[in-house]
Amino acid sequence: ASLLSVAGFLGAFFLSPCLLATNGVLLGLLAVLMLGFGAYALANADDARALVEQQWEFVRTKIYDLCPECEVPPAVTEQESQQCCTQRAGLVVWDNMSSLGLGACILLISMCVNVFFSFYLWREVRVKRRQSNYRSERKRLKPTKRGRRRRRDEEEDISSEDDL
Repeated sequence: ASLLSVAGFLGAFFLSPCLLATNGVLLGLLAVLMLGFGAYALANADDARALVEQQWEFVRTKIYDLCPECEVPPAVTEQESQQCCTQRAGLVVWDNMSSLGLGACILLISMCVNVFFSFYLWREVRVKRRQSNYRSERKRLKPTKRGRRRRRDEEEDISSEDDL
């Protein structure tokens, strides 16, 4: 995403329609992927405790110090200790998945804004270049009656295109 942002800034700096269009299309595709990721993360955040219970052995062996306050006296059974830790781990997973989902949604919004303005700037650059080419071509025409009539017709065509 950062490389695409650099391409967008370069396109805006050099007024390159090709870079602006490429930036818009690729960021649009990436935004669709981020929408899917955000929806997946937010949907799975509700099942965080179930996810932890499925992977409890992995959590217990790799992330054992996840909940040190669950260290209970030896009189308490292993099942109660495991239940305390799975609840705590489920809350941590829920917090992380919710943060990822919200972060993906915020990134999606900023990417959509970037796509919109890339296409807007791309359109403006194309219109300005078309007008500049028309003006330079108009200066080359000789001032004859036929040329004046043709220029007037072309000016009407361009003014009607600008209204779009």
